[in-house]
Amino acid sequence: MKIIITENQYNKLQEDLEYWGVSDATEDKYEMGVELDEDVDSIPIYKEVNPQKNIYEKIRMEFPNTPEYILQDYFRNVILMNVPHNVPPLRTIKNTYFGDPIPYIKGDGDGWWYNYLKGPWKLQVLDVNPMSFDDKTINAFEKRNFGEENAYNVPKDKERMETQMNMRRSDGNNEPVILLQTPDGKYELMEGWHRTMSILQMGDNSDGYGNWDKVKLRAFVAPNPDFIKKN
Repeated sequence: MKIIITENQYNKLQEDLEYWGVSDATEDKYEMGVELDEDVDSIPIYKEVNPQKNIYEKIRMEFPNTPEYILQDYFRNVILMNVPHNVPPLRTIKNTYFGDPIPYIKGDGDGWWYNYLKGPWKLQVLDVNPMSFDDKTINAFEKRNFGEENAYNVPKDKERMETQMNMRRSDGNNEPVILLQTPDGKYELMEGWHRTMSILQMGDNSDGYGNWDKVKLRAFVAPNPDFIKKN
């Protein structure tokens, strides 16, 4: 099925794709700005009033000092996530909170995500090896054999790892990953697994990963909300 749109609608569509940085959109698949419950035959491909964008804008206003990279990653991977056997976050925000995401974020995980977004976040180039990370992250590295095994059934895991192996850099100019730092200085990896594992392998000196050389990794870093004292 093809939908005919005007040049103005096409320009708005392009603007929306650039705004969200949708990496898996194709000319045959475009869902941003379309209500999932609506009949696609009865609506334009681009809505003048986009409820998803309105929700995102409210999040951005609540966290003015949080990098756009962090906010967009959270929105794509948490708010827009369809959780099996549970009400999707986006639907809860629309139906329970009348389109206001802030009460949802404050209540989700006892405010964990609110503190996560609040940060404060810093963009840094770190010198790390596998032992720079917390036990949870190291355990995942081991299970995935630093990208050699798809232990968690990640879609297109091998292809994505190969891509990052070809793109990795030694100067710390990689696309940032997202890390949370614990009080003892260890890092929990939140986003950027393929990037991180490929770059860590650059320090492989055949002496066991506990003794790998340190490599440069560019990352957004914030305190781990698990260690924020509850009032």
